[in-house]
Amino acid sequence: MNKPEDEEKYEAGLDNHGCWGGPKSGRLRGLQNAPKLFSGINFYFSGDYLPAYKDDLLNLVTTAGGFQYNMGNEESVLLQRFRTAEDLATEYGYRVLKHTWILESVAASKLLPYY
Repeated sequence: MNKPEDEEKYEAGLDNHGCWGGPKSGRLRGLQNAPKLFSGINFYFSGDYLPAYKDDLLNLVTTAGGFQYNMGNEESVLLQRFRTAEDLATEYGYRVLKHTWILESVAASKLLPYY
């Protein structure tokens, strides 16, 4: 008989970056209707990403409850965008983070320390 499989049997316990239990934690968060991982966090992406990679990052952020803040196309030079991001961060008390923080937080299913 065809029926859905219990996904717990197939959850990764440890990823290749050393994060434990991220998939289980994310699944339990969803079952408990807890806030999404990035709920209430605004993201401003600065950098020259490959379009498909940037789309993947944006999808991760929005799926996890975050919001994208975009300055528009007038900021086309990488250094200009980085300085703008730093200035905005300082002005509003935000932080400038590497894109890998998003990936690692999603993998761990928790907000990791800012470094």
